[in-house]
Amino acid sequence: MNGATQASQGATQTATPPAQCRTLAELRREIDVLDARIVPLLVQRCGYVAQAARIKQDASQIVDVARIEAIVARVREQASALGGPPEVLEAAYRALIAASIEFERAEFVRLHTASAAKEQP
Repeated sequence: MNGATQASQGATQTATPPAQCRTLAELRREIDVLDARIVPLLVQRCGYVAQAARIKQDASQIVDVARIEAIVARVREQASALGGPPEVLEAAYRALIAASIEFERAEFVRLHTASAAKEQP
């Protein structure tokens, strides 16, 4: 069975609530199940980030501090509402956003350099 098949099967398994896990192996298996669900969503998110690099006309548009802070506030509120630790989710999202910004910068350069090269005779 390849990794993609394992991931898709793991994504469909019913998770055992954390408090019901009795062994470290069981906890890790459940984390792996969650990761199999999270990774495809992150890949999809990266696709949107890549398209943002295509749509934006200027590199100065890549970092939008107000949007970043709005996302972080929303994530903290959602984490709290679900009984999770807001500081952990904030840290995770700030890291995700920072990596997304670097990815978008690279995509912006790649896309806009390629289009500038096409426009030259």
